[in-house]
Amino acid sequence: MFGDDNMFTRLARAVTGEKIELRDKVRTQATLREDAILASIRFDTYAELKNKRIITLDMERSQYKVRLKRRQVFYTTRAISTQDVVKMAYEKIKPVNVVFVLTEHDYPYAIQKIGLTDLRTHEIYDNLMNVTIVYVRNVIKKYDEEQRATACNPNNNSHNSTDVILTDDMYTFARFFAISSQTEANQFYEVFNTTELGKELISMYNAAVANTAYLEKLSKSSYFTSRLNEAQLAYEREQAAAEAAAEAAAEATAEAEQRILEMVISNSLMKLSPEEVADLIKVPLDQVNKIAAKLKLSN
Repeated sequence: MFGDDNMFTRLARAVTGEKIELRDKVRTQATLREDAILASIRFDTYAELKNKRIITLDMERSQYKVRLKRRQVFYTTRAISTQDVVKMAYEKIKPVNVVFVLTEHDYPYAIQKIGLTDLRTHEIYDNLMNVTIVYVRNVIKKYDEEQRATACNPNNNSHNSTDVILTDDMYTFARFFAISSQTEANQFYEVFNTTELGKELISMYNAAVANTAYLEKLSKSSYFTSRLNEAQLAYEREQAAAEAAAEAAAEATAEAEQRILEMVISNSLMKLSPEEVADLIKVPLDQVNKIAAKLKLSN
């Protein structure tokens, strides 16, 4: 959907707050490779702008926080390093803004902007390298809060200067990205089907899902299966590790409980009969006899 020039431009403008004019058509599943040795990277959408800048848009539902941070930086640096430098003219390298839209992550602000700064002065060192992260949940939360504040006080001007101004378009996109069930899809339709952007998103989505053959083909493409397999493998490793830890803990607990039981029975059998021990500690008699036999303690 966001390979559409108009939709890409509108989302990029809502995210960055800047004027977006495409130099060429938006590329989808854009692959960048420096040489045969270095692995390629792929962007969901990639576009070059008339102002000699590059902007990319990728969406993630979930990924490890540390891995995601490194991936953002890695993508940004590769989008820079894959550009041709002719006759040492490094000043002509196009600045890059790699945008990640995250639907299941949290952050204190709605949109996080990261750049290359001087650690002492905190001034921008160079505008070449930029990462913009959209936290969908917080976009919705912050926008709703601002709308409530404005409704209570039309003269309210308490916008947090550390955050970006959230436009109606950004809120509409966030609500669309947050859909994860038919109920939420129905709610989106009820709220946004009368707005220009809402109607366009609904129309494009319906057109996309109506072509089931294309969706099936797309789902089997190497681009999506490779990313899905990576996520699945990570999830399966995490689940396997959790299950192994749980089993080890349960086994250790069972062994400890068995040792305690054997000690109690051993001490009790020095004064009581197996029947009395079984009745006293509320365990089956045959279990007492087995432990007694094991410990070679019987009457």
